[in-house]
Amino acid sequence: MKLKANSTLKALAILPFLASPLLASNDLKQAQDALSTGDYKAAIQYAVPVWKTYPLDAALLTSRAALELGRADLAEDTARLALKMDTDNFAARILLGNALFRQDKKTEASIVLRRVLDLAKNEREKRLARGLLRQISQLQRFTLNGTFEFVPSSNVGKVTSEEKLILSLAKQLLHLRTRQLGLACLEA
Repeated sequence: MKLKANSTLKALAILPFLASPLLASNDLKQAQDALSTGDYKAAIQYAVPVWKTYPLDAALLTSRAALELGRADLAEDTARLALKMDTDNFAARILLGNALFRQDKKTEASIVLRRVLDLAKNEREKRLARGLLRQISQLQRFTLNGTFEFVPSSNVGKVTSEEKLILSLAKQLLHLRTRQLGLACLEA
């Protein structure tokens, strides 16, 4: 009888570990449902217990819900956590790029989304990445500070296009000037 009691106690001791993934998967399902219905705060709350058993799923869920709630900083942090778990995760990189974009970190977002384009496995994923990159490029402004100069050429001693342009302009000015002088002489 003592043997049965010990085995029952052992079974009861193991039960929470067996039930934990089941409970976590139930929370994961509830978090996914909340996310799909637009209840983003509930999605984050349901994702909290999932972190222990399904950390990648919890990170992706939290990142997406945080983006929808306007918390791009939290979305960036959780997307980066997801990338630490799976460096080639397409969804994590899309979420990270989107979070960076919403924080006006457009250059960094472009870099992340270019990597997403490399990781895309099908045409739908490529279209998504290209669309996000297009949005960033339309809003990104570049400022150029500096001067442009001609680089020395290997055509030493030959007439360059710059010199041809100057000669051509000089000839046209000379021609105009002589016409003006000629007209002035005729009128006088």
